[in-house]
Amino acid sequence: MTQLLPVVLRGVLPENVRKTITKLCSFLNAISQKAIDPQRLQTLQNDVAVCLVSLELIFAPSFFDIMTHLLLHIVKEIGILGPVFLHNMFPFERYMAVLKKYVRKRSSPEGCIAKGYGTEEGYEINGYTFYTRAQDRKSTNQNSGVLIDAIDNDGNKDTYYGCIEEIWELEYGPYMSIPLFRCQWVKLNRGVMVDPDYGMPTVDLDNIRYRDDPFVLAKDVAQVFYVKDMSTIPKKRLSKHNGQSYGEPRRHIVLSGKRKIMGIDEVNDEEDYNKLDDIPPFSVPVDTSFIAG
Repeated sequence: MTQLLPVVLRGVLPENVRKTITKLCSFLNAISQKAIDPQRLQTLQNDVAVCLVSLELIFAPSFFDIMTHLLLHIVKEIGILGPVFLHNMFPFERYMAVLKKYVRKRSSPEGCIAKGYGTEEGYEINGYTFYTRAQDRKSTNQNSGVLIDAIDNDGNKDTYYGCIEEIWELEYGPYMSIPLFRCQWVKLNRGVMVDPDYGMPTVDLDNIRYRDDPFVLAKDVAQVFYVKDMSTIPKKRLSKHNGQSYGEPRRHIVLSGKRKIMGIDEVNDEEDYNKLDDIPPFSVPVDTSFIAG
């Protein structure tokens, strides 16, 4: 939610309200990380205080209750108990919500959950579960988005974003198989951009290039999640001949996919397993000018 809410708010609220809520989401995203530098705790404490002051300038006093005030004490709890993920129930509650969506017959919920979970399974590698784009259209989840880091002849690193069209397995004898993904890739120039205000990477999934080089090794990619950027919806309705649906945004925001790697291939530390750079989280500078002096 701390990553999706800023995406949803783009273009639907006044800028001062949008930026203040995004700052708060940035704070919640920072404290949700698995590793937090103790030297950053004081900075985080100052950031959340400024966010709450900004909220007081926007919302009525009735908005603020004890739950809003508790945000001031989260950083102190981190200093005592450690990172938030060690002492919260959010992951379990979210996953229970996913399982409950599979229930179609209240007389046998366990069977519905088992059958629904089986239909959502895909190709698993690197701690990710991958689908093809065709399977995504029939599923409640999105698992076809991928990225890969590549180095050109000059030693410069570029990140390519795309979607899986087909999943292949090359078999070399009875004991060896190599998984490949055939993907559609977004053009680097103009197809991939970084939002200057929020630091969010955005892509144009209709700007497809590199059709002569669609294949990648499955072990070399990371999973990403594409969210519609509602701030890029055309102001005028486009003709159907333009190939774009009515009311559809031109671009999508890129978020990192979920990984489940603990215990896989004897992995004990997720950081040691990382092979690709993480997508940098969005960030909004905290404006303290209104409390200066």
